[in-house]
Amino acid sequence: MSVTMRILQQFDVRHEADFMELERKFAELERRRPDYPKGRRLQPISATMPCNTFIWECEFPTWTPRGQRWTSSTATMSTRRCSRNKCNSSNRCALNFTRTLTFDHKDTKTQRH
Repeated sequence: MSVTMRILQQFDVRHEADFMELERKFAELERRRPDYPKGRRLQPISATMPCNTFIWECEFPTWTPRGQRWTSSTATMSTRRCSRNKCNSSNRCALNFTRTLTFDHKDTKTQRH
């Protein structure tokens, strides 16, 4: 089963430049650290989430609750990102894990990957 991890952060619009500069530094860190997962960064322009929301997401092709090498790196990275609350550039942080669903044409059962 593949799993997508998303970190959602709402930042204070008055500190958007500071927030994005800090995120640029996280992107540099992600490139330098081979043990950090490589994600993509998104910002809504028209969605149910406000435009001052920042989204980092990464898909992991396999998921097992134990023994995954990326788990500790991901937890460290998530903690660092969410600790931005202390610098007043981020108001709220959430971490979400979602499983990927696929549906086979021949069969109506949900397949977990």
